[in-house]
Amino acid sequence: VAVNEHIYVMGRAFGCQVSAEAYFAKPCAAGLCSGWTQTSSLPYAVSFIDAAVVEGCLHIYVPGGAVCDVSPKDTVLHASPITPGEGPLGPWSQVDSSPLPNGTAANVTLAAQGHVYAIGGRFLEPAIKDVYYAPVRPDHSLGPWVNDPSVYLPRALNEASGAVWRDRLLVTGGFFTNEQGTVDFSSNVY
Repeated sequence: VAVNEHIYVMGRAFGCQVSAEAYFAKPCAAGLCSGWTQTSSLPYAVSFIDAAVVEGCLHIYVPGGAVCDVSPKDTVLHASPITPGEGPLGPWSQVDSSPLPNGTAANVTLAAQGHVYAIGGRFLEPAIKDVYYAPVRPDHSLGPWVNDPSVYLPRALNEASGAVWRDRLLVTGGFFTNEQGTVDFSSNVY
């Protein structure tokens, strides 16, 4: 995720070796102006995550994730405020007041209009087309997650990518299991 003139990466997996590490670097016209620097680690090792930053509050939210071959998590992680102009993150915490309606991993995470969105994903289980969203409260906690079928993706997707553009949520790529039970990759933009 990119915020406050820095790029952040967190959590990773190599097989079943999962990490809680988080790093940041500063981009510039020539690429990266600095190497990667370790910052506050996630509270537990997790992979198949995505992150979003809510505009104006500089807090990072990470809904879901998975650890190796364990079912997807319904937890949401949150990084404390980022000092403007500096890269290090404050400590991470779990948002206990607002778990996801169902565990998910390999989902798209976006933030727009004062909400955090967890879209599609699922990991070792069949992909889902669900779109969960929660409002960000003034104290940066999350309100209850909404699971509204009227805004679901047209098809279930794992490991898609997403972006916010002109107040629209865009989701593209990813993969799904087709009617024949084989994996297909999506080139659609929703």
